[in-house]
Amino acid sequence: MDTTYSPPVADIERVRSRALIAGVIGLVGCGIGLLVDRDHFFRAWLVAYMLFLGIALGSLALMMIQHLSGGVWGVFRRIFEASADVIQVDWPSGTRQRIEKIGANRLVTIEEGKGAR
Repeated sequence: MDTTYSPPVADIERVRSRALIAGVIGLVGCGIGLLVDRDHFFRAWLVAYMLFLGIALGSLALMMIQHLSGGVWGVFRRIFEASADVIQVDWPSGTRQRIEKIGANRLVTIEEGKGAR
């Protein structure tokens, strides 16, 4: 019995195109806000940045707790991993690209001046 789920591609494309349109409208709105009132724009940007950073860091903390406890509530593990994945880590010497190629399931050691192994 096959229990895999593959969503209909047409529905995903429709949602994706609507999200793209909303993103472009939001970007234009941000540009207009930057031109009209620069100080208010940066205050609003900081609030939004802190909101999404809080969501990502909270998901990271819950993901670490789930990995430590190994509980049955691991059904949310993939959601926590996906939302914590938006945190950007930029280390010197192009280490970020190497970490992305290695993947999230492998321990990465960083040596000073040598990057990832």
